[in-house]
Amino acid sequence: MHHPLVNEVAAELKRALGATGAPPYSEERRGGLVRYVQIVVERATATAQVVAVLFSESAADGRSLAVELSRRLDAKLGSLWLNLNPSERNAIVGADFVHVAGPPAVRETLGGADVFFPPGAFGQSNLPLFDVIVRDIAARVPGGARVVECYAGVGAIGLGLVERSGDYAFNETATASLDGLSLGIAALSEASRGKARVLPGPAADFSDEIGAAEVVIVDPPRRGLEPGVSSALARGRVERVLYLSCGLESLIRDAEALTAPGRLRAAEVQAYALFPYTDHVETLVAFERV
Repeated sequence: MHHPLVNEVAAELKRALGATGAPPYSEERRGGLVRYVQIVVERATATAQVVAVLFSESAADGRSLAVELSRRLDAKLGSLWLNLNPSERNAIVGADFVHVAGPPAVRETLGGADVFFPPGAFGQSNLPLFDVIVRDIAARVPGGARVVECYAGVGAIGLGLVERSGDYAFNETATASLDGLSLGIAALSEASRGKARVLPGPAADFSDEIGAAEVVIVDPPRRGLEPGVSSALARGRVERVLYLSCGLESLIRDAEALTAPGRLRAAEVQAYALFPYTDHVETLVAFERV
């Protein structure tokens, strides 16, 4: 299911741990150094962005491991990071990413645009199918429309839409995603950069912008829309809402609010098996103003 380079990186990390004596983290004794490893393969270059998650408050504790792993991976290494996660809670990564080597983000092409994923930003694992979803969303956005995208992440859906929009506003809260979005906007043409805006912070803080847009794209977390966003969509002047959902229960709840009498109607529904061999589907619903 994943790129073979992931297994190669994991094997070399195991050897690097042995060579440097860096102990794996143990949940039982709350000790050790290396808790997890995050590996992302950039498709165009077949190189890996590697993040070693350390049970430590200091990146110095992982320097020898970083040097050894870089030597072993050589040209297969795209970038290397150390993440500091000294908490005893079960969070996978901590807040602090230390850049050791390589570019600041994985670069992918989605919807015809360059999209950048720093190591702390969310990214889909099934990029070929997600690119289909991105293009399906784009096909439902009229040219020249004023668009607001909520929960935009690094801009994987919207960056390819900016060129043919009238105005495109990206909303996002996460710092790493905003960093990737900034890189993506910078890679656009000068004319497109002039049409792109960023609305940093909770989506509900921009209810006026949302309500005044012609098209709104939402790709919320599993819990669904914030109440302020749902209200702005239902009561505003939005002509079309494109809702991409990873949580069926929250989608049903939000759809009931959006389709109350005199508001929006569900015009299309499309499901995608984004995670093959599981019972999870990603669902795209196109709502239109009644």
